[in-house]
Amino acid sequence: DKEGLFRAVLERAIEGVSSRAFEVLRSTGDVPALCRTFVETLVDAIAENQNLALILHFASLDEGSPAYSVCEDIGFRIVQPLLAATTEAIRSGQKTGSIRADIDARRILTTGIGAVAFIYHADRLFKGIFQEDVRHKDTVQAHKDATVTMLLEGIVVKG
Repeated sequence: DKEGLFRAVLERAIEGVSSRAFEVLRSTGDVPALCRTFVETLVDAIAENQNLALILHFASLDEGSPAYSVCEDIGFRIVQPLLAATTEAIRSGQKTGSIRADIDARRILTTGIGAVAFIYHADRLFKGIFQEDVRHKDTVQAHKDATVTMLLEGIVVKG
């Protein structure tokens, strides 16, 4: 059935991202390396799954649709634990003094996700405005580099 196929496609895409992201969280305590690897993991996943962001967006618009309930279920089972673990990793960095403590850990996470994902969510808009394919390998790499630089400049304690 359509709902089962929709669930399987989303689970496969999101579980892959989640697994890679959890590996990143376990890999190092070095904030710059962690940030770079995390951004690269998310950008690669979103850039590779061209319609994933749009599918999730449109499914989230109708709370009564089967797609909404599938997304909600996957969100609670797969995405929420990853977000909680990432938020905790940020808080840990804040406690050790390596990450700024004057910005809420969840705001750091949501800002980072927005910086990573929005360009792919609105890829047609960006292509129209900037006349550039945001999924081209050179553009993807430039987006990774810029995002990492901006996040690290904004959250790492200088000193």
